[in-house]
Amino acid sequence: MRLLAALSLAAMTATAPALAGNACLDITQATTMKFVSEKTMIVNTRTHQSFAVTFRNACAVSRFPNTHFVYETWTVQPCLHRGDVLPTNDLGPCFVDTVVAGHAL
Repeated sequence: MRLLAALSLAAMTATAPALAGNACLDITQATTMKFVSEKTMIVNTRTHQSFAVTFRNACAVSRFPNTHFVYETWTVQPCLHRGDVLPTNDLGPCFVDTVVAGHAL
């Protein structure tokens, strides 16, 4: 019994740091997406959650009004994670760095 409790505690503490910076943002539930800088986007969802998504590159969607994400080609399932690539219609993709829950404008 003690061994089971120790293993459970070890498993929880091993996964906690990994989950801290990678919240589950189901991008299909997004209601608003607003860039606050070239590399940071705030996303609000239908479930009234908010997320800060940071990009490794300066995302073109933040700078050019006619540039937008091309949802049909997204392969993000079921959550947006570090390393995901979000294609745009024009100036190259945006590379996800972090997804953090609880960030509102």
